[in-house]
Amino acid sequence: MATVIDRRVFAGVIAARLTTVTNAAGYYGQIGRALPGQTIGTGTGHTPADPQPKGPHDLRVRPYIVLFPGAGTDGPDTDVADTFVDLDAPFQVTVAGGDIDDVLALATRVDTALNRWTPPPTGGMRFGRLAPPAGYDPGPVLTDASTKPARLYTPLLYRAIAHT
Repeated sequence: MATVIDRRVFAGVIAARLTTVTNAAGYYGQIGRALPGQTIGTGTGHTPADPQPKGPHDLRVRPYIVLFPGAGTDGPDTDVADTFVDLDAPFQVTVAGGDIDDVLALATRVDTALNRWTPPPTGGMRFGRLAPPAGYDPGPVLTDASTKPARLYTPLLYRAIAHT
């Protein structure tokens, strides 16, 4: 019987890579939950429920990312002997900030960290190279007017295949 791929381990590998992205707060699954090993804000273990403003007189939000791991589906490889398992795992990294230059610069740093990167073997799993899904275009940067001041954001999608 084949080993099951632990989606939490896979997501953890991506989250760890995102902690290398500079000049941005990083959240895991939602705002308020920092990427593993990352402290956001002031004080020991402090993670504010909302990203911090740029300064006392500039209430626009500092750049931040939110990793949304996908549950994935069976991968494309056929294994008639059932000796290994593969998982096609998509995930989204939402890149956000208080102004367009912050968002575009952060999107570049995230893409530099993830696109064409092959995660190291972890927990009995091997990974394929990360890349956006074929034909994916995030489109223009969007505005979230439900916050004051408004935030700009764009979703970046990536996928990789994990094998046991």
